[in-house]
Amino acid sequence: MLLRGGLLRGGLMGVAFLVAGLMASLFAFAETRALEGGRHDYAVVTSQGSSTLSLIDRERHGVVAEIAVPLSPAGVAVAGRYAYIASTKARAITQWDLWQRRLVARRDMASEPLGIAVHKDKLAVAMWYDGEVMILDAHDLTIESVIKVGVEPAGVDFKADGAMLYVSNRGDDSLSVIHMGMMKEIERVPVGDAPFGVTIDDEGRYIYVANVRSHSVSVVEAESYRLRGHIAVGSRPYAIAVERGGRRAFVTNQDEGSISVIDGEAMAERQRVHVGGYPEGIELDEERGLMYVANWLDDEVILMDVKGLRVDRRIAVGEGVRAFGRFLTWQ
Repeated sequence: MLLRGGLLRGGLMGVAFLVAGLMASLFAFAETRALEGGRHDYAVVTSQGSSTLSLIDRERHGVVAEIAVPLSPAGVAVAGRYAYIASTKARAITQWDLWQRRLVARRDMASEPLGIAVHKDKLAVAMWYDGEVMILDAHDLTIESVIKVGVEPAGVDFKADGAMLYVSNRGDDSLSVIHMGMMKEIERVPVGDAPFGVTIDDEGRYIYVANVRSHSVSVVEAESYRLRGHIAVGSRPYAIAVERGGRRAFVTNQDEGSISVIDGEAMAERQRVHVGGYPEGIELDEERGLMYVANWLDDEVILMDVKGLRVDRRIAVGEGVRAFGRFLTWQ
């Protein structure tokens, strides 16, 4: 009886472990299927001091993952489930799968990369010390082309159709226009003093350039490359986000901890709002009526109501948050 009871108990325990294992496998499979089949909108935020990547769930408005990345990440670009990170001190470009939260590819560079942008299978990287933009294959990070631009290229942004790339050259106060079909610079436009962030509106009408030392935003006509003029904003403007249709643009002003709301058509600043310590990266989630702003000195990302320009939430992230680039994912 003891033997039979022992066998019975052992058999039941074995079945229990088997069932538990099967259930765990089913839950893991279901979670994977949910990730791969569902919609997952993140704010993908680089923090230079802590060398981390924070994933902020835009439905729940909280950090769902912190990923260690190569030293001193600054620039960020996203495409679907993938994020591309420019790590300055590590001199590396990395590609990350946001759903599986793992490293996909790494490309070591000869010098420090900064701004980064992606369109379909093309990845553009501003090489600060080399006066170049590198074009990489977005799938495996192989280098496809090296394009000479101005001195100290910082920000990069693609036109919506990917036909053109715009590069702010901080060292010689210019904007480079690159024709992606010809893979070369076709125009160089004088802008303000020490341009850094650059953004083109979704309709392809105006290119906005944040000038750090002249405390202004230059507005350039995308078709003619004509400089329309400069809009005075706050102290040390850094990055720019533009509403759909180009109604308003929002500019982070580092030194005074504010954002400027500008009208590119009227060439005027309409409003200035305090947001926190040394704001840098900025992007709009217009579906939810929110603006994301990365405050470097506060180690936080704030969510602002776009319509009322009120701070709705503050989310703690890594040390020295930068989020320089287009950092919101869209599924």
